[in-house]
Amino acid sequence: MKMVKNKNLSICIPTFNRPDLLKKNLLLMLPEINKFYVSIYISDDSSNNETSEMINYIQKKYKYLFYIRNKPSLGHDKNFLHSLTLPETEYVWLLGDSIFLKKDAIRSILKVINQYKPDIIGVNALHRDLDINSAYYNNCHSVLNDFGWHLTLTGASIYSKMVISNIKEIELHNCKNFPQISLIFNSLSKRCSFYWLNNKLIFTGRTNKDYSYWLNNVFQVFIDDFSKSVCNLPRCYRDIDKEKVIVNHSLKTKLFALKNLLQFRILDIYNYKSYRKYSRKLVIYSRLSNLSLIFIAFMPKFIIGFLLKIYTSLNILLLNYFRRNSKNFCK
Repeated sequence: MKMVKNKNLSICIPTFNRPDLLKKNLLLMLPEINKFYVSIYISDDSSNNETSEMINYIQKKYKYLFYIRNKPSLGHDKNFLHSLTLPETEYVWLLGDSIFLKKDAIRSILKVINQYKPDIIGVNALHRDLDINSAYYNNCHSVLNDFGWHLTLTGASIYSKMVISNIKEIELHNCKNFPQISLIFNSLSKRCSFYWLNNKLIFTGRTNKDYSYWLNNVFQVFIDDFSKSVCNLPRCYRDIDKEKVIVNHSLKTKLFALKNLLQFRILDIYNYKSYRKYSRKLVIYSRLSNLSLIFIAFMPKFIIGFLLKIYTSLNILLLNYFRRNSKNFCK
């Protein structure tokens, strides 16, 4: 039987120097993709040939896998937007190379496309502090309030051809590291046609060794750049709602929670210099006191490492204890 390429949905993945992670991702999604003949476009910014060689291997398993090598490299934001323009389908699902699909994800999206034909589809993700019933939205302010913080996640949005046509209006200097936020909410401000699918269809396949591109600049990216991106959304969005989105991202992702700040301290990403620059906002975004923040900034890294090991060991012991005694608790 001849394979007919799906005309409704494609997947595009911008990538940079992570061939092993991308390979794992592609192999995991192939059984699902094969059912619906969905095309995959890889937009590669890598500095070597490892990703290209890996793609050659995967292409032998799936004919609708297309590879584009960017020379010179486009950089994160331009590659993000460029990859959206590669397919010619009605909808494009843009995934990060570390964002994996759960079983039946493609089927669920195609069902929404056929039933509602929204301009943008938002999907939930595993381990995300978000539970709002699936629904169609025609009010852009409600979308911003409910999902603005969540849609920072690459892979949480599926874009229609009409939305992608608005890329030329995006001013990258106003949305550094978050071009999707500008694209989504600029488009919705003109015509709000958004469907929220509460199914947790995506998850992060990244391991501890697969650092995010923003890790070493986490404070600049998620305090300076994210704030600027949200604040530069169209004036129709209220300032109070924009501020809520900025704060909610930190609180709901727990990005600057105590455990993460301790990890950042071990890596010397958080130190007295970053404390001095960001302490005022970190008090809000972390819900920690100023005294706690300065204490962490000065704490020796080897002590933090020791404390985290104890914390992890205690959690494992408690978890095993409750598992062994769960039947007794239920009596």
